Amino acid sequence: MPHILVRHRVADFPTWKTAFDSNFQARQHGGELSHRIFRNADDASDITVLFEWESLDRARSFIRAEAGQPRAHAGLVGPPDLTVVSEVHQLRRTAAD
Repeated sequence: MPHILVRHRVADFPTWKTAFDSNFQARQHGGELSHRIFRNADDASDITVLFEWESLDRARSFIRAEAGQPRAHAGLVGPPDLTVVSEVHQLRRTAAD
């Protein structure tokens, strides 16, 4: 499964999160399988989202469609930085390990 890392700055996290959540169905219909949201430990305005998509073609189609949408209402500061990554290895540990 392809993954897309999106990193951007936000003026206000709650405003951004509300806008992000309101776009859930559009992302789901666009092929998003999951997402994880991270905040920089030293800069709460620096947000990274890791998306998992059904296919790279569907992810790129969704990104192209969204590129023209105004983002001011979401509280974004500047354009996002997008990186397509492919998972090579995963290890998960539990407290029982």
